[in-house]
Amino acid sequence: QGHLRSNSIIMCQMIFTSDQAFFDKIGEKEPKDILMNVINLYAVKESRRKNIISAVVHLDEGVPHMH
Repeated sequence: QGHLRSNSIIMCQMIFTSDQAFFDKIGEKEPKDILMNVINLYAVKESRRKNIISAVVHLDEGVPHMH
């Protein structure tokens, strides 16, 4: 089990999404804004914000999602 160090990697990747019905309701322009708001909510704490290296929204693979 080991110990957490200050430079330990806790998570490498997350995916945020919803079902197609949700995205159908909000229209074509909104998915990117909604998903970017999700990452901003996740990063509310400054300590989390500095650990986010990338947030990429994918609109070309079925249901919109963000890595």
